[in-house]
Amino acid sequence: MSIIYENTMKKTIVLSLCALTTLSSLNAAENLSTMFSEGKVQGNIRTFSISRSVEDTRSAKSDYTRSANAIGGYLKYETAAFKGLSLGSAFYTTNGLFLDSPKDDNVQTVDPTLLGKNNESYSILGEAYVNYNYSNTTFKGGRQKLDTPLAGSDDARMLPNLFEAYILVNKDIPNTTLVAGHITRFAQGTFGRAYNGGLLAATSGYSQVDTRNQVGEFTNMGTYAVGTSTSGVSVVSAVYNGDQGLKAQLWDYYAYDILNAVYGDISYSQKFDSFKPFISAQFVKEDNIGDKILGELDGLYMGAKVGASINNFTAYLAYSATSENSA
Repeated sequence: MSIIYENTMKKTIVLSLCALTTLSSLNAAENLSTMFSEGKVQGNIRTFSISRSVEDTRSAKSDYTRSANAIGGYLKYETAAFKGLSLGSAFYTTNGLFLDSPKDDNVQTVDPTLLGKNNESYSILGEAYVNYNYSNTTFKGGRQKLDTPLAGSDDARMLPNLFEAYILVNKDIPNTTLVAGHITRFAQGTFGRAYNGGLLAATSGYSQVDTRNQVGEFTNMGTYAVGTSTSGVSVVSAVYNGDQGLKAQLWDYYAYDILNAVYGDISYSQKFDSFKPFISAQFVKEDNIGDKILGELDGLYMGAKVGASINNFTAYLAYSATSENSA
């Protein structure tokens, strides 16, 4: 159980309770029968309450409080592997509790980030995939949870973002993971309802259009992001995690007819007893491609950090810069 209180211009009280239960372990199956009987079941039960003071800057109305309570989580089953093949599925749900009614048409007193469209409870088959492993190569296709630098679950409220994707991972090279895949559909999680389109939503990794009522639905990637159906997003990456304190990764996301985004970061650290110096840098480069649905794009973000830790004390200097967008 955790209680978080944030005392800034907006006050947030969050109560979350998470429980994880594993009912059986995942083993290599000897035949199709044991593939299912030796599968793994796991689940998460989560309850979340939020109460936030909101300043009404749109009118002369007084400030108000926006709150919500919900209970839900997920239940997942994955078979044991039979000759490298396994299947998985997961059911996700969030259910509102003791919700207030809106004061009027212009003031929404129910916090949207715990619930589905129109602040209603909803359930979804969030994962349904085929997984195949051969030697150092794994393929996973179907509905699944992803966590990558520019496409992730953002599991900050009740339910995470989920994806329909086809991902190939290879680890033949020591300390290196190679990834290639294609993402076709996206199911926004509850936290995405904090945004209603525009620049803030786009820079937070969500849509430029208002998608608050698309939550809980697997939607074409282009339709979700810009309101126009596209062929999705292809991705390739190389991730190096050395044993000498050096880590690096490079990702390329090709969002058809929208943009190409390249993300990279590198870090190095060493530990001398209780003293641990470190240095890191990252960048994101975006350019328009294809039909240029968002128009001309030419953006670059760069950042760097250098510092050190001594026991439980950490100090660092950081710098970041963003180029002027040509659009």
